[in-house]
Amino acid sequence: MKPYIKLIVVAAAVLSLTAAPDPISAQSKNSKAPATVKKTVKPVETAEQKQHRQKEKQAENERKRAEWIEKTIQYGINKDRREAINMILGIRDDGLKRRLGDRLADVIRKETDPEVKAKAITVAGDLKNNTAAPAMMEALGDDSEDVQIAAINSLKNLKYGPARSVLAEKLKARDLSKDSNMTESLINAMGEFEAGELAEFAKTAIKDTKTTRSIRGSLTMF
Repeated sequence: MKPYIKLIVVAAAVLSLTAAPDPISAQSKNSKAPATVKKTVKPVETAEQKQHRQKEKQAENERKRAEWIEKTIQYGINKDRREAINMILGIRDDGLKRRLGDRLADVIRKETDPEVKAKAITVAGDLKNNTAAPAMMEALGDDSEDVQIAAINSLKNLKYGPARSVLAEKLKARDLSKDSNMTESLINAMGEFEAGELAEFAKTAIKDTKTTRSIRGSLTMF
C-alpha cells in the first residue's frame, strides 16, 4: 500500500472515533434526576371536628349495643337475656331506648321464665314505659309472686290509673295476719296513688288484733 493511502486510512479511523458518542455521557444525559417525593400534610383537626367525630363514634357504638341487646333478648340464654334487658337502662339515645322499651311489652306477655319476666317488668317501669302497662296488668295474675310484685311496683312507678282499683281489691283480699313482700308492695303502691278510699279498710285492719304490727304501721298512711 502506498504511503499516502495509509495516511488516508489512518485519518479516517481517527475521525470515526472522534465522532462516536461517549456512551457514558449519553447515558448521563438520558437519565433523569430522581423525582422529589412530596409528603402529604394531614390537616389539623379542629376541636369542633373532633367533637363531631367522637359523637359519630358514640352513636355507632350505641347502635351496635342496641342490636346486641335486641338479639340477646330474643335468642340468648336466660341469664344473658336478663342482663340484656337491664342494659336498656344504660342506652343514652332516646330513640333507641324507646324502641327497646316498647319491645318489653311482648317479652312480658310471652315470657315463661319468671326471672326474665320480672326483670322485663321492672325495667319497663323504670323506663316509665306506658306501652307495657297493659301487659303488667295481666302479670298481676301470674303464678309467680315475684312477677306479681314486680308488676305492682312498676304500675306504682307509672301511676297507671286503671291499676288503682285492681290493686286496691288485691290488697283487701290479702291475709293481713302474715307479713309478706306482696302485701307491703300493695300498701306502698296504694299510698303512691293516694288512695283515700282505703281509709275505712285501713282503720278496720289496724283495729284487728290479727293484723301484724308491721302491716298496722304501714296502713296508718291512709
